[in-house]
Amino acid sequence: MRKRIMQATLDVDSDVLAAAERVKARDAAPERDAAPETSRDLHGFRPLPARGAVVTNDLVNELRDELGV
Repeated sequence: MRKRIMQATLDVDSDVLAAAERVKARDAAPERDAAPETSRDLHGFRPLPARGAVVTNDLVNELRDELGV
C-alpha cells in the first residue's frame, strides 16, 4: 500500500519562529510549583494557588460596595 503525502514549504520570519519555539517549550515544560490538579487550565483560566481564605458571594458583594462597583 502506498500513501501520498502532501508536502509544503513555508517561509517564516525568524522572530515568529523564535516566538513559536518559546511557546512550545513553555507548554511542554511541567510547572514546578503547581500541584498536578492545578497545573491544568480550567475553561481557559489557570487557577490561582489557595491562600487559606474562602471567597464567598458575601465577601465579593462587600468588596464591590467598598469599591463602588
